[in-house]
Amino acid sequence: DNQETTTKTSMGMGFQLIALEGDKEPSAFGHAGVGGSVGFYHKPSGMAVAVMLNKADAEKSTASRIVGALADALRSEETV
Repeated sequence: DNQETTTKTSMGMGFQLIALEGDKEPSAFGHAGVGGSVGFYHKPSGMAVAVMLNKADAEKSTASRIVGALADALRSEETV
């Protein structure tokens, strides 16, 4: 499965405000780094997430798939 998710970001006080796929407004804040690494706090679930990849390029598809799967899991938790 080579599906990438759409994550929208904007800046707010030094952090990225993150709207995961399906969000109408940002539900998380954090920051992405070089090579696809990302760390963020998801406000509705109270969960902090860090994805650290051993890559020195701007390839982000691996982190995007991980964050997409996590977003799906978090959405399913919110509907329970």
